[in-house]
Amino acid sequence: METAEELKKWVDALTVAEKRFIKLFGKARSGAKASQQLDFFDWLNNAGSNDTIPDDAPFMQNLPTVSNRLKDLILDSLRILGKAGNTDAELRTALDEMGILYEKKLVQAAARHLKRTKKLASETCRYGVLLQCIEWEYKFVQLKPAADLMETLKLLREEEKVTLQKLVELRDLQNRHDLMLALVRQHFYHRDAGILQQVNDLSESEIVTSHAAAGGYLENALAVNLLGM
Repeated sequence: METAEELKKWVDALTVAEKRFIKLFGKARSGAKASQQLDFFDWLNNAGSNDTIPDDAPFMQNLPTVSNRLKDLILDSLRILGKAGNTDAELRTALDEMGILYEKKLVQAAARHLKRTKKLASETCRYGVLLQCIEWEYKFVQLKPAADLMETLKLLREEEKVTLQKLVELRDLQNRHDLMLALVRQHFYHRDAGILQQVNDLSESEIVTSHAAAGGYLENALAVNLLGM
């Protein structure tokens, strides 16, 4: 259970628009019934840093349960609000929805959902999600006629190997980028020959130059950044 002090920090971190959406979402969930979660939310929103919860507050008797449910309400609301602007959240939700359709044996709908998810993962260089999509495709191909199965499995395996290599290269670039940032911050004003050599070792690499010239947008951005530091 989150303490009242911790939940107060959660509420204070929210924007006005987020608070408004949480209240609307909470009212939609509770319907016509009074909501102790929203009463607690309002108290947290208006309370000062040194205020304590009144003993006669309606939510006081069930505070542990109310706190947990309010935490879930805040997270659910932020997840919905952030989904459209957050590619990772959108992809996670898309995979979950596709899995639900598959479990309901709505195979054609699940396959269409998977196709859209895979396209978005590929376009945004989310290779981990792309590998999950390929793993799902292995399940879907088992439903195909036996005549098509062998060739499709071979193609999927080749795509999987290419995607794994892209993921390895992306992680390499991300690691180089993180090391470079740490080095630059630590030696911002003065860099001796040893530091300059470390900078060159991180930036002057085939993987950096090749992705600076071509590659996925994320790899390209990291590589260009490395060369410019």
